[in-house]
Formats: sequence, structure tokens, C-alpha cells
Amino acid sequence: MLKEFKKSIVKIIQKDLSTLQEKLKDEEEIKAEQKKERYKSHLKMSKKKGDDYEKYIAKYYESIGYIVKFNGIEKGKKDSSIDLIAIKDNEITLIQCKNWNEKGKYKINHEKIKAFIGDTHTFITKNDNYKNYDIKRVFAVSSKILDKSAINYIKENKDIVRYLYKPMQE
Repeated sequence: MLKEFKKSIVKIIQKDLSTLQEKLKDEEEIKAEQKKERYKSHLKMSKKKGDDYEKYIAKYYESIGYIVKFNGIEKGKKDSSIDLIAIKDNEITLIQCKNWNEKGKYKINHEKIKAFIGDTHTFITKNDNYKNYDIKRVFAVSSKILDKSAINYIKENKDIVRYLYKPMQE
């Protein structure tokens, strides 16, 4: 009789344990889904913040006489690292825009500037209609996110690339 009682207790415990494991699994799945949703929301907000800055920089260039094409907004991740194409007379300015938080953990170093130059070179090579223009490259930033290596690299290569520090005005 004691054996039967022990068996029934074990069955009850196993059933309770199984139920508890299912609840934990459900809670983990819910937490994972919530985390995924928060990440999606963050990406959406970041994209909007970036798009808003591109529009802001485009307005600036339009105000000084350029015609501006929204390459980044139109092409998304396939923008060849060129957010805006500003055209005036015989000049085309290829612009990369960064609207990052100055206090954030990410900074722009010289490698990112070099990559931008390489991306613009590839872009020009693939677009024959830009070859007869005077090409300028601008790295536009809304906050002080360039590290010393990026600033020095730009200073040393000012004939190839410039940067525009233009905080967003509300």
C-alpha cells in the first residue's frame, strides 16, 4: 500500500512538474516575442530618425541651390552607402548621413570613412552618367560621433571627402 501511495505521489509530482515546465516554456516564448517586438520597434524608430535626418540635410542642400535625389530612402539597404545625391551645375555631391546619438556606444572611425569613399567610387563606376561631373563626397553627421582617427583622415584627405556637422533643428 505504501508503494501505491508513493507511485501516486510521484505521478502527481511529475504531472505538476510537466505543467510547470510548459508554463515556463510559454513564458520564455512570450518574453522572446516581446523582445523581438521591442527590437522591431527600435529599428522602425531608428529608420524614421535616419530618414528625418536625410530629409533635413536634403532641405539644406536644396536651400543652397542643389537638386537632391533621395537615394537612401528610395533604395533602403541597397543605397550603396549613399543617402543623398545632390546636383548643382557640373557638380554631384554624394552624401552619407548619420543621425546617431553622441552619447551612444557607436562612433565613426577612419575605416568607415574609407569604406564610404570606396562605396562612392564603386557607385560612380557603375553609373556612367556621373563620370563627367565633378564628384564631391560628404559625410553628414548630426552629432559629434566622428572619432579622432576619422577627423584626422578627413583633414588629410579633404580633396576627396569632407564632413558636414549639422545638428537637426526642431
